[in-house]
Amino acid sequence: MKTLLSTLNGAEFSPIRLPGCFGWYDFADTSVITLNGSDISQISDKSIYGNHLTQGTASAQPLYQLNAFNGKNCARFDGDDSQFLIKQSATGTPDAWGYTLFAVSTTSISSSTTTIMSLADNDEETSFDSCRQNITTAANFTCRTTAGTDSIAWIESTLALDELYLYRFELIDGTSRQTFVNGVQGDSGSLALAYEKRNAIGIGATVRNTVANFHYGRVCEVIMYNTLLSQPLAEQVENYLTEKWGI
Repeated sequence: MKTLLSTLNGAEFSPIRLPGCFGWYDFADTSVITLNGSDISQISDKSIYGNHLTQGTASAQPLYQLNAFNGKNCARFDGDDSQFLIKQSATGTPDAWGYTLFAVSTTSISSSTTTIMSLADNDEETSFDSCRQNITTAANFTCRTTAGTDSIAWIESTLALDELYLYRFELIDGTSRQTFVNGVQGDSGSLALAYEKRNAIGIGATVRNTVANFHYGRVCEVIMYNTLLSQPLAEQVENYLTEKWGI
């Protein structure tokens, strides 16, 4: 297992050195955060695509929490206030079923499933992919198109409220999905839906024409790739996130 200070092709590891990174949202990096008082109105994307996430409605802006984990800052989402960040008409998003998504986050509620991050089709109410988290099902990966819905859950009975977890969600060649929690592979399942475009990115909610499934908890970092990373490359990202956030 490599560490945060490991090298890739002779240079210190960075998520954007891997192929296909279309969204890197690092809430620990104050240089990419725009504040409205103590709340986040924008987080700038550190990938080459510039898919910056924004929220213009003050009541829907998540709190910027200082020194939350391992001495680093994060975003705190209050689902009761319908808080989320969004980029519509994003570029570099997947153009076929097959991608890898990572998130470091907590959940503060055990009674419902809340969305860490999502991809969606701006033009279709029922077309989205949602990466969700709760205590009893750990990581629920829902893919929906206008033709129907496929969902898969990774079960872990020992998840704790407000505990930090590292999630990896993979969609494989349009035929199957799998999830990982703290590097441990959970359930996998087949996917029987034809690909539909994904041109919107959200953190803190399932973004579509009607935003839903708001997150209760903290989000520290989200990294998105428009391709399925090999296991060694995915582990590079996981090791980076694990050491950085003290998981």
